[in-house]
Amino acid sequence: MSLAIKGFVESSLIEWEGNIVAILFLPHCNMRCPYCHATHLVKNPNELESIPLEAVARCIEKKKRLVGRSSHFRRGTDIPR
Repeated sequence: MSLAIKGFVESSLIEWEGNIVAILFLPHCNMRCPYCHATHLVKNPNELESIPLEAVARCIEKKKRLVGRSSHFRRGTDIPR
């Protein structure tokens, strides 16, 4: 099985309060939220270059002291409040 990674943010301070996290963007979400900021991942994922999982793993390994020790997976963005 291959994992299609279409976007990668090496470190973010705004996704999870009090933690530095890395963010993977995966294609083919079926939610179709009207406020989604990543519609290109839903509508045209094949137009985006895939990022090898090995490259992501190397980056996270280098930053493992900064990036949190736990993994957090979620689909899409937070629901607006």
